[in-house]
Amino acid sequence: MLLGNDNDPATGKVGGRTDTLIIVSINTEQETASMLSIPRDLYVSVPGWIPNRINTVLARGESAAYPGGGIQLLKDTILYNMGIEIDHYARVDFESFQTIVNAMGGVEVAVSCALTDWRLKSPELDVLVEKIGSSTPLKRVSTPSMGIRLSGTCAPA
Repeated sequence: MLLGNDNDPATGKVGGRTDTLIIVSINTEQETASMLSIPRDLYVSVPGWIPNRINTVLARGESAAYPGGGIQLLKDTILYNMGIEIDHYARVDFESFQTIVNAMGGVEVAVSCALTDWRLKSPELDVLVEKIGSSTPLKRVSTPSMGIRLSGTCAPA
């Protein structure tokens, strides 16, 4: 299981919401892998607790001193609701995810059609700023129809 966790480095708080949950099954004989992404807002029955969103289970297990901690409560919850036994897990926070992506040299994203996106920005941040009226700065970003490489800073967006 792969987990993306929103730890708070400012307070040192570990075990916040788990907004990315991906169950990975690896078949070593056929050399294949399957992935199941669990929606973070999925309501589940949580052993020993009330039904709640799955992204709150890890923190609940940590704060309630669940035997085996938050990870074990999350494993038990997935087993109870989905019948899937979790053998191993990897958990990263946002900063660690960026570091991993950068260490891999970025990620390639396939773009099958031209893309234009408007983002609010401060005018001094980019020369491609256009203004609507007199006070709303917008930045237009265009990419051609092809792949683009994103760094660890841009990939999570």
